[in-house]
Amino acid sequence: MTDMTEFRRAFNAFWKMPFPDRPRGKEFQDWAVLLLILDTHVAGYASRVNSGDMDPRDVPGVGDLLAELKSLRASLETIRPETERDKELAEEYRSYIASLEKMLYELWRLSCQ
Repeated sequence: MTDMTEFRRAFNAFWKMPFPDRPRGKEFQDWAVLLLILDTHVAGYASRVNSGDMDPRDVPGVGDLLAELKSLRASLETIRPETERDKELAEEYRSYIASLEKMLYELWRLSCQ
């Protein structure tokens, strides 16, 4: 039997985090939309795995999703926030991505078993 403890812990921590506010700068907004699309995709599968409605091995392309998230995390560092609020939001997005990445990593780990 697959131990889901770490995945569930990461899932619950992620699920409690609100998605950060919308940034002001155009480049930052475009980036946030990409994260939101990925976030929605991952959260849908993760919630089905968490509820037991889906086997982690049936989630398609988990490794690719993890790579895409890492790429998004790296690209955040190239964006220059235009306002003080966007600087604060960048930190919130970093925390959000870290939580999403932890959950996705645990999902990937389960999908490999």
